[in-house]
Amino acid sequence: MNTFGAYLDGWYDVEIQLQMHLYQRNEQAFARGEVRKDEIATVAEFEQWRSRVRESFLAGIGGLPQAGCPLDPDFRGELSGEGFTE
Repeated sequence: MNTFGAYLDGWYDVEIQLQMHLYQRNEQAFARGEVRKDEIATVAEFEQWRSRVRESFLAGIGGLPQAGCPLDPDFRGELSGEGFTE
């Protein structure tokens, strides 16, 4: 009896190919991160790691707004409804 070969005679279902690729890349990155964290032996090394993580996070979100900026709201009126005021 003839049976289908790997990937149904050479055809590959690409429906989840990108998803699986990203999943595999994430798994590898998480594994590398765990190795790096396991190598932390002192408080100073931990502080350096924490600083790098914080800087990377802040860069990823575009930074924080400047502190001390004036908060001068421009009140334009009030809308009322049943059970709320907007």
